[in-house]
Amino acid sequence: VSEARLDGFSFRIVSAAPAFTGLQPTPGSRLTDRQPAFVAVPNDPAGLVHARARVFLDGAAAQGTFDATGYRFTPAFPLPDGKHTVVFQAQNTAGLTGQASIEVEIVSALGMFGPAGGTLEITDPADPAFGARLVVPPGALSSATEVGLCRVTLPLPPARGWVQLGPWIDIVPAGLEFVVPATLTLPFAPAGATAVGVSPATTSLLVFDGPSHMFVPAPTAAVDAALGRVSGPVTSVPGSVYGPYVNVP
Repeated sequence: VSEARLDGFSFRIVSAAPAFTGLQPTPGSRLTDRQPAFVAVPNDPAGLVHARARVFLDGAAAQGTFDATGYRFTPAFPLPDGKHTVVFQAQNTAGLTGQASIEVEIVSALGMFGPAGGTLEITDPADPAFGARLVVPPGALSSATEVGLCRVTLPLPPARGWVQLGPWIDIVPAGLEFVVPATLTLPFAPAGATAVGVSPATTSLLVFDGPSHMFVPAPTAAVDAALGRVSGPVTSVPGSVYGPYVNVP
């Protein structure tokens, strides 16, 4: 905002759109809270018109609250696993619009692991991936790293002859490397194998490689047909997701 005078009259010239501070949650963060509270505080010396404020969730208009203390939005429904973006828009008295974008990633399980290793597990019985577990052995990571388990839906069906028995799980972040192999365990439905005439004991892990869009059988270390669990080693996470499958001849 600048001041100008002409023939004894004073004018205010507004040349900048509103700016935002105090973004919450921190953009780029991973969360297990499926209905997080999003906050952004707009600032503009020219003054704000809160009645013209807007908020969008993943590109769709949503309902928020807008006042001088901040713009706020909480999803009305639990967000699914994956990345989501909330955009706040503010307009000043000159009609200029500014916006703030907050992208977060919702995951089913989240933990911080270092050289000592540890175990990450989806413990919510209501989660379709309940029982999914990643065991990171000592020495697998050289420094503290945030690791998450994210349930995903694939854009493509599996290769012919493979029958899906449980959820697909993505280990985040992509590019993660385990010096000592970690062990991934996924839940599966033994009845699904029986229904197609295959023994549940033949369940294995299938990997969907995102960059190549190809399905590849992954090493399988153990199958507990009674409990419905299949495990295998993981050494790197190049943007691939894992799922439990049986091969039907």
